[in-house]
Amino acid sequence: MALQYEIAVAIGQIPILNKMHSHFECIWSRLMAINAASLRAFHAVAETGQFTAAARVLSLTQSTLSNQVAALESRYHVRLFDRTPKGARLTPVGERLYELACQQQALTQQAEQLFNTFGRELCARRRGCTPACDAGVGPTET
Repeated sequence: MALQYEIAVAIGQIPILNKMHSHFECIWSRLMAINAASLRAFHAVAETGQFTAAARVLSLTQSTLSNQVAALESRYHVRLFDRTPKGARLTPVGERLYELACQQQALTQQAEQLFNTFGRELCARRRGCTPACDAGVGPTET
């Protein structure tokens, strides 16, 4: 911990390192800006092959879904789909992102299962557990 602090202080005191650190933070925040909704929108289009069908699956308007995908493409200066009158086909970059989006969805499902299991176990150990808690909604405060 002390070493981390000393490194942080050194970075702040050396102008070039400070600049590099700021640049890294900028890149990192940009990467983290891919929000879950945009990734879900992309994934749905990739799965269905059509923007309209994907919008129906996600209960969004077609324009909202299109805007979410277009925002990803614009932000990262890539084309994720080849759009045709019959639908949308993944580009090579889109194919790779689709693989990652599938992994992200699987991890999200695993996390939800973990939280649901943990919530039920915690609830079972607590007094005053409500029927909603028993149904997997989550523990209640007593």
